[in-house]
Amino acid sequence: MDETQAKSEPQASEPPLVTVSSSSESAVKNYKYVTSLSWALTTVIICCVIFGVMREDGIYGDDYLWMRYQVSLILKLADKCPRFALDHILAFANNGVFTTLMTPAHYTNYIWFPLLILQALFIHGSLFTFKSSPLVGYSALASPVTDSTTERAKLYINCPIIHYPGMCAMSMLMTYSFDREYILFATVFAALGTVICSKIILTQLAVLAEADVTSGDGADEEAGREKAGSEAVASKPLSFRFLHEFVALRLPFELFAGYTVCLVFLFLNTWMHVFGLNPKALVIMANTSIIALLVIAAYILWGLKQGNGRHLYGSAISVVWYLVGVAVELQSPTQPIYNQFSDAQIMTSQILAGMASTLLSSLMAARMIKTVIKRNMFNCMGACQGKDAEDTAEDDITTGYVHA
Repeated sequence: MDETQAKSEPQASEPPLVTVSSSSESAVKNYKYVTSLSWALTTVIICCVIFGVMREDGIYGDDYLWMRYQVSLILKLADKCPRFALDHILAFANNGVFTTLMTPAHYTNYIWFPLLILQALFIHGSLFTFKSSPLVGYSALASPVTDSTTERAKLYINCPIIHYPGMCAMSMLMTYSFDREYILFATVFAALGTVICSKIILTQLAVLAEADVTSGDGADEEAGREKAGSEAVASKPLSFRFLHEFVALRLPFELFAGYTVCLVFLFLNTWMHVFGLNPKALVIMANTSIIALLVIAAYILWGLKQGNGRHLYGSAISVVWYLVGVAVELQSPTQPIYNQFSDAQIMTSQILAGMASTLLSSLMAARMIKTVIKRNMFNCMGACQGKDAEDTAEDDITTGYVHA
């Protein structure tokens, strides 16, 4: 009778077994190959186009592009155009079609070396050191198959690693389009690359904010790790794990986002230059772009709420690097700049770029100092409160002993 009763009773108390499907594991494995190949292909394309001079007549491969345009236009149109039109052709060629007041010094392109090296660290960390970190997102892709379709779609959209191949694709298309003189396409690809990289950064910040709430602002990392179901993020500042995690998982995207924002403004100025705006309008646009970069970087440092003392210093560093490049280039500009703009206009843009880079550097230093002071103050207050609690406990024990 008891056996029959036991068989008839539903065994609903036992939790269902949740397993990760082999399809999820294979998808994660395939996606690791995709991300690694994306980085490798991006590195080859960018190094060949910018530094390897893949096209000798490309923008990156010709430091005297304005001379090349002058000669090519003369050879193509000298026989077809009337004599009086040659003067107009020469004047147009001497203006330097792809040289603007926002064009930085040539050494500014060397920022691609740290960008690509840091992205290599990200790929290595996502495969080995931080493969289970929520800042990467492979653990979310390999989540159990019991989730609904909507929840699985949200997991994929909010997964940092899922956007990385798109960022690589935009980097390649942006660089190659600008070298091929398709300025409008380069502007669009640079803007899309900035949006994709911003999505990765915002997703990582959301993960860090959730880890702060789960672990009680870093007080109990192990509890946060168990609750999150994955490797907890490092919360102790200036520790080796914190610095390693920041350099490998967060800094690559902060630097890239800051630099692509600068490239968006550069391509816009170049496109308007090709479009044929008059010099006064080009000066206004260049100066407005410099001010806009300063405002954007200052807002990222001081206005964007990121919690727990986290700030996007990498983006500000990229903007400072670019603005310094603009100021250095305008100290001794190329001949097309001299031909099209007056000395006063060149001097104004140079001073504005120099002042913007100096002010932004000061804001970044002030932000760092304030964060360090705030952290130390909170640590001292916590230590003092702990000491006061210990002294109170000792006084209670002593008072009890005396009364006894």
